Amino acid sequence: MMRAIFTTLGDFLKNCFLFCTLLCLLSFSISVTAEGTDNHKFYLTMAEGDGVSVVKPNSGLLDFKEINPMDYDDSSGYTLDGRFTVINHNNKPIVINAIRGTNPRSDYNFPYNDKTLPVTLLPEGLITIEVHYHLLPYSPGRFDTIENVFIDNQVEPAAVLQMAGTIRSVAVFDPPTLDFGKMRPGQIATRVLQVTYDRQMYPGRMPLAPEKLPFLVSDKSFISVVRTAIRTTKITMQSYGLTRTNATNKRYDYLSRFLEKMPPINNIVVYSVIVKSPPAIGTFHGYISVMPISGTQGSDLLKQTSVSVQGRVVSNN
Repeated sequence: MMRAIFTTLGDFLKNCFLFCTLLCLLSFSISVTAEGTDNHKFYLTMAEGDGVSVVKPNSGLLDFKEINPMDYDDSSGYTLDGRFTVINHNNKPIVINAIRGTNPRSDYNFPYNDKTLPVTLLPEGLITIEVHYHLLPYSPGRFDTIENVFIDNQVEPAAVLQMAGTIRSVAVFDPPTLDFGKMRPGQIATRVLQVTYDRQMYPGRMPLAPEKLPFLVSDKSFISVVRTAIRTTKITMQSYGLTRTNATNKRYDYLSRFLEKMPPINNIVVYSVIVKSPPAIGTFHGYISVMPISGTQGSDLLKQTSVSVQGRVVSNN
């Protein structure tokens, strides 16, 4: 009797153990399956071409190096364009549901079709995304912009489209800031400012008539500017970035003879900047801006170019 009871109890406990083990294994399996599904990421593959270099399998970079914004004074509206082609090498269709940029100057479109988001890519399907970077409002210096491509509501981008470069100054100021230092109330002081203008504002690389040269204006009544001299620069082969190592001898010699006959261009202008310090004690600040003649090359860039003027008014005591 007792043996039967213990046998029955043992079978019961054994069955409970087996049931708990099975339940744990089933729960673990479901957990692993769910975790694997959630963590599995799909990516797009970046294709090389159109100047785009592949930084990572899903990341491309178009480096413009040095950019002369004068080159974009055309139908582009001062806009840099880069085309990135991405491929779906996954074994399932994926949906591009968002493209988000890191720079407010950038936008994008799909140049070869009229598609709008969301866009579905079948396995081995591809699509080209054109990224635009707008140079206006003009800001010389280094720029970097990224468009992140998101698919299937993933948190991480499936592709990264990056453009970078350095935007040249179209007018170089010497000195780069006019600092008048300490001044007494009502004191008058003068500084020399030299401005070198980009050669591409000269059509045909010919000198401009003096009245066609830009003039300078100040935003403060106590700052005045007077043009005092115009200097010239001879255009050489180095101006075009050409040497005998990167141009054929025939082409080099032809261009060299042609440039020898070209007159120098008057792209260096010297100004006197006169400040009559304000009566109030403390720092003062202003700007001198370039005002190009309407219709000249690069006007939209030049009129957004300026140099800072600063100083400090101290007591007569």
